[in-house]
Amino acid sequence: MGRYPEIVDRIQKEFEQGCMPDEVPYKETFAYYMFQDLATGLSSGSSAERWNNLERIYWLCEVKTLLPDVADEPCKGEVEKACLTVLSKDKDVLNRRHALEILANGYATPESIWVLQEAAVRANDADEKELALKILHAVKSKE
Repeated sequence: MGRYPEIVDRIQKEFEQGCMPDEVPYKETFAYYMFQDLATGLSSGSSAERWNNLERIYWLCEVKTLLPDVADEPCKGEVEKACLTVLSKDKDVLNRRHALEILANGYATPESIWVLQEAAVRANDADEKELALKILHAVKSKE
């Protein structure tokens, strides 16, 4: 077993003495780096890969048991940021629609307003425009 019990005892004593931080800043967590890695997939040349990365980011935040140490606010921020990236850069109709549907599930904040306005203007069809305007109205009414 070697020094294992000695190391565990030392860590336990540091916790008891308050030397270890109770909370780790979000940008120092595994989840932060995982989201950053998934976000790089949003610039893939494959529309299916972009869709899958957006869905993974959304799913990780929706299923709270997967990332119990990540608070709702940073997680929702990652989802919103991913959706806004898709809306502002992706030309694929399905990806854009998927991003709008996710934002409509409560992930849009006032930071989304500019991109939602652009999405409404550049909408591919009346349904996409209507959804973008509906989300925009909901966000503005919360302000």
